[in-house]
Parts: sequence; C-alpha cells; structure tokens
Amino acid sequence: MLSKGFHRCKSDPNIYMLRHDDSLLLIVLYIDDLLIIGSALSEISWVKTALHDRFSMTDMGLLHYFLGLEVSQSTSRIKMAQTKYALDLLDRFQMTECKPSSSPFLSRVGLEDGVTTPLVDNLFNGSW
Repeated sequence: MLSKGFHRCKSDPNIYMLRHDDSLLLIVLYIDDLLIIGSALSEISWVKTALHDRFSMTDMGLLHYFLGLEVSQSTSRIKMAQTKYALDLLDRFQMTECKPSSSPFLSRVGLEDGVTTPLVDNLFNGSW
C-alpha cells in the first residue's frame, strides 16, 4: 500500500489513505478482509486492479456486511445497522425474550467534515 502512495492513518494503523487531486481513497484492512472506500470510481477501480495484480483476491462488489455492520445503499443514502449483531448477542445470553428499552442515542445526528477535529492518541502511555 505504501509503495502505491498510501499513508497509514495515525489513529488506526489498519486504515490506509490516499489523497489524489480532489478524491480520497481509504482502505480498511482486517485480517484477510479489505474494505475499499473512495470518492471516485476510477480511483477505486485503479486500486482494485493494483491489488488484484499483486494478490489473489475476490471482489465482493458493494458492501453489504463488514465486521458486524450491515450496510444497505441506494442512490440517495447509505443505511448502517447492527441488527444481526444485536440479535446474536441477545441469543448468546438467552435474552431474546427481553423487553426493549429506549436508547439515549440522539437520532438524526449529522456527520461533519472533521478537518478541525484533533486526532485521538490511541497509544497507551502507561498512565491512566
């Protein structure tokens, strides 16, 4: 990845980023799974070709499920949920018949650019 111009994310070494002109390309690496995200289809195609030329890999198409996160996409939105993960947890702890409770999570929270957000130091420095 580094030889193709990618840089490792400072806050998570499993994320590689490449800025090219006005596009951003991200690769999330988890064991033997790759999630490729980009703002330009041509950049995504380029990186998939480069990876396929070097490694044996299968293109699974649009993202539907990754690390417990369910993703559904349409032309106007991307919806993410963890329904299967939550149901599996309830089943594991024999709580499938429990009563639901409201969540303190704020609904309809918008995303922001994050340019001014400071990076999180994820390295343990020995003190709490």
